[in-house]
Parts: sequence; structure tokens; C-alpha cells
Amino acid sequence: MPFNSATSWKVYDASNTDGLPSKGFIRAVFDGVFIYFVPGSGIVLRYNTLESFNSSTSWNAYNATVTDGLYTTNFIGGTFDGRYIYFSPHYQRGSYHGNVLRYDTYSLFNSSTSWNAYNADFTSGLLTEGYVGAIYAGRYIYFAPFYANSQTPVLRFWPGFKNGSCECYENYSGPYCTECINNHYSPQCLECTTCINGRCFEGYSGDGSCICDPNYYGTSCEYFASIIVNEVIFNNLSISDNSLLINGFITVKGDLVVTNSTLTLSNSSVNVEECIILNKTTITVDLSNVNEKENLTLLNSTKGCLSGNATVTFSNVPKCTIQKSEMNSSSLYVIFIKDTSCSSTSMDTIDWVLLIILLSVVGFVLIAVAIILLVPKIRGFIFPFSKEENNKSRTGQTPAVI
Repeated sequence: MPFNSATSWKVYDASNTDGLPSKGFIRAVFDGVFIYFVPGSGIVLRYNTLESFNSSTSWNAYNATVTDGLYTTNFIGGTFDGRYIYFSPHYQRGSYHGNVLRYDTYSLFNSSTSWNAYNADFTSGLLTEGYVGAIYAGRYIYFAPFYANSQTPVLRFWPGFKNGSCECYENYSGPYCTECINNHYSPQCLECTTCINGRCFEGYSGDGSCICDPNYYGTSCEYFASIIVNEVIFNNLSISDNSLLINGFITVKGDLVVTNSTLTLSNSSVNVEECIILNKTTITVDLSNVNEKENLTLLNSTKGCLSGNATVTFSNVPKCTIQKSEMNSSSLYVIFIKDTSCSSTSMDTIDWVLLIILLSVVGFVLIAVAIILLVPKIRGFIFPFSKEENNKSRTGQTPAVI
């Protein structure tokens, strides 16, 4: 949506979420599903990004003012390590503080057992308080110092350590717990959904979408690619040794790879957000209902990544136009050129045949009408007496005169 359009913007008043005064936040942290607004007071606000923004059921608040016997208010920034949310301590009750607040995303948000606090003041004899943000770097969590007089005490925490090695949370793996176990994805290492004819884009940097086998598409790779009608595809599309009819406008979120196949495009265009790779590809374009005054884009790569070659043929070609396919680094399109040697008003063979048939029918109809109208006059000329008069003349009787 355009940045300067009012329709691109929405607002929600979360000031009284769950009956708590949820106000005054400084930065936010995202765990892959929820956004946690870092409290300037002790009220933590959370929003579920998978739900409606304007619905009160998408929002929750928790009063974390006192946790594990410590005052836990006034934080600036925080971070997420794959399981826990850490809130960076800053200033409370008239002074800077070092009480780090932590929430376990595997547990209930509004349960006190899901929250922990630790007083990190004077770690290793330094004035470790008054921080303004934190970051998880794959192994350690670092807190950025703000107030420390003449010192710069960067505070570091190692989330999982046991017997000299990392003890990973559930669904995590690797020497520093920065990887997901098989069939899991994202920094949260969520479990993949079923990909019927494909595999999950898994791993710490994966998004959980299905990467479909050749000739299959759909959110779960559930459809065989023979006909696609106005279908939005949320992953890569690979066509191999196949014939595919596309009727409408579709979007491929990843790559489009076509190998030894035929694409038939009927009033359609394919927009690919990544790369288009064409190998031994034939594209048949149905030009019915096409405005030949404008160029027609067949394939377009938003990334500007189109390679390979394709043979383009046409059907239902408009009269008096010449079609020419062109390909550059991002698009395959058709240019329409007016055929100056052709008159759009001239008639082809079929038109002439139809005209002759029509004139013949009209001629036969006119002759038939003429015959019907002229027959009585012809009879009267050849046979001037009526049938009754003719009979009387044969008997010698003279018609009576009245």
C-alpha cells in the first residue's frame, strides 16, 4: 500500500487492555507471532499478529510490576532468543536499576510462573544498571549500557550452558542452539505443516512454506499443474515435461522454472517475485479479447531476473496486426504492430462466401414471390373463362343475363 495513502494506516487504542492501564511503552520485541511492547511502567502489552489488529481479543496485558520479589518496571528495549523475551532494565523508583525481566514464550502469558527476574546489579563488581536495549547474537544476549558513570559495562548473558556446551531448548539444535531440528522453521523453530507433494522451507531462516515438486502448486502443494485460473501461488512453481493452461493473472512468490514444457496463456499474465528460468519452453498466447493497441506482458520478474529462451506462438490473432515477442532481463512481452498492407474493412474469403450465400437466398425468395404473384394473371390470360363457363359452353347453353 502507498506510504502516503490514508488507507494504508490503522490505529488501535490499547490503553485499557484486560482492565490494566497499559500505557507508556519504549520499543517492542517480536517472537515470530506476538509483538511485546516494552513497558515504561510494569504493564507488558502483547499483540497477536495472526489476529485482527482492531479486535480486543488480539491484545493482552500483564502486570509484571513485582516479579520474584523484585521491582520490575521501567525498561527500554529487549530481545528474543528463540524461547524467552528479555526486557532491558533502565530506571525505576528514582534511580537506574539492573533488574532483568524475562518471559517464557512456551508458557501462559498471564501466569506469574511464566515470568522471572534477576538483579544483575554490580556483576563482576561493575555498576551494571541503566541499559537501553539488548540483542541476541545466536549464543549470547548483550545489554547496551546507558548510565555507568566513567564505566561502560556491557552486560552479557548466556541462556543455555551445561558441562561446557549449550543445552538447547526444545526443537533447537547445533553447537550454539542456533539451528532448528528437522521439519521445523523460523527463529521460534515452529513445526512445519504438511507439504503433500513437496517439502517444507525449514531451518532457522525458513518461513515454513512448501517448496513444491515439479508440476505441483498450492499452499500445501495439493494441486497438479494442468490448469490454473486466477490462482495466487505462495511458493516456487516448477513445470517440467508438462502442458499447463493459465487463464487469468497469477503471482509466484518465489521462482518460476519451466523445462521442456508448453504454457498456454489465455488472457493472462504471470508475475514472478524472484527469478524466471525457461528451458526448451513453448508459449502459446491466445489473443482473443486482447487490446492490440497496448503491449501485452506475458511473464514478468519483479527482481529483474529472467533467463533462458522460449518459442512464442499465437492463436486467435486480431486482423491487420503483426505480433512480435520480445524478452529482456525482466519481462517477456508481445508487441502489436499494425499491418499497413491490410485494410480492416476488407473482406476475407469466408466473408465473400457468406455474402454470396446471402444474395443467393434473397434471389430465390424474390423469384418465389414473383411466381406466386404472377401465376393468377398467367392463368387468366391463357384461360379467359372460368371453369363454370367452360362447362356451359360445352353443353350449348348461353349464360343467363340478369
